[in-house]
Amino acid sequence: MVVHFPIVLLIFGVILQLIQIFILKPNMDWVILLMVGVGFMGAYIAGVYAHPHTHDLTETAKSVLEQHDKFAEWTIYSSAIAATLKLVSVFLLKQNRLFEILVFLVLAFSAYSVSEAGHYGSQLVYLEGVGPQGNYLEPEKTNENSKDEGHSH
Repeated sequence: MVVHFPIVLLIFGVILQLIQIFILKPNMDWVILLMVGVGFMGAYIAGVYAHPHTHDLTETAKSVLEQHDKFAEWTIYSSAIAATLKLVSVFLLKQNRLFEILVFLVLAFSAYSVSEAGHYGSQLVYLEGVGPQGNYLEPEKTNENSKDEGHSH
């Protein structure tokens, strides 16, 4: 759910932003800002904290994982930029159609990159078998005496 939530928010956010270019409604700005902001936070959490560690991948799976990680990283950066631009739109450059087009373009790239990350993620799971039943995933630490050190790459 942590992974799929940002996908939905960023894709719906770009659709609403496209509509916003034509209608310029202040209430719509707030909805888009919320979607993009939460989409960015979700993408960040999914990419940094919820991303599982892998091991012993095939060469094909490694290549797919590299593509997945590249697009996931682009999603994090572009959604952060889109959220920042939307903040500027809401608080400083209200109802500026040209700026709304810029927000749309950055958000469209974010929606594209999250879609590509999802495509490669599904390829890892369904074609390469990474993840189902724990295949190619590092086991979680179960030492009772050690504290959970969290997730790191």
